[in-house]
Amino acid sequence: MAEKFLYDLVSPEKLLSSGEAEMIVIPGTDGDFGVLRGHAPIISTIRPGQIEVHESASEITKFYITGGVCEVSSDRCNILADEAIP
Repeated sequence: MAEKFLYDLVSPEKLLSSGEAEMIVIPGTDGDFGVLRGHAPIISTIRPGQIEVHESASEITKFYITGGVCEVSSDRCNILADEAIP
């Protein structure tokens, strides 16, 4: 089991999802990238696409976003979406 980290997915209207995840796959402008605990700090723009929040090996929540920005640190991932649909 992978170590979990905190994440927030927010849009201008509301907090869409928050909690702990083992991995998050984000559609970055230069390509998809996965975030795990201990990831190097990064700030990236996000292209339209699907975000996958892997809360466990069998529990995956998906959101479609129209774009945005994410900030990743070693123990947290903040995703600021222009618009998101579960």
